Amino acid sequence: MPAIVVTKDPVLLYASWRKYGNSNTRDFIKYYRARMEATVQAQAAYPERVLLVRYEDLVRDTEATVMKMFRHLGFAPVYGDTFDNDWPTKVQGDAIVDDIDERIASVPRLYRRRIRASLG
Repeated sequence: MPAIVVTKDPVLLYASWRKYGNSNTRDFIKYYRARMEATVQAQAAYPERVLLVRYEDLVRDTEATVMKMFRHLGFAPVYGDTFDNDWPTKVQGDAIVDDIDERIASVPRLYRRRIRASLG
């Protein structure tokens, strides 16, 4: 059975973590490390079954990333090789990317360095 694991930049994920009241950096690093170790183990054990997708790729290039996910799951594209007009436009995609950048910037520099150093 195929599986898709969506990952996020750890600093971006930490920004979300803080938004919901979890501000302990050490707990976050333990959580993220355990999650990524499980992902790496799953990919090593079942390389043809586990597809790793970066959230940032999904936002920046939605159509190509979703098509890759469809192919991995064995689905044929619904509308050929393109999406209909209900999918986000480039302007909407750019706004999402700007939001991502703002959320990363909202994390104090010290925490960004600590997270990246601990997980690097």
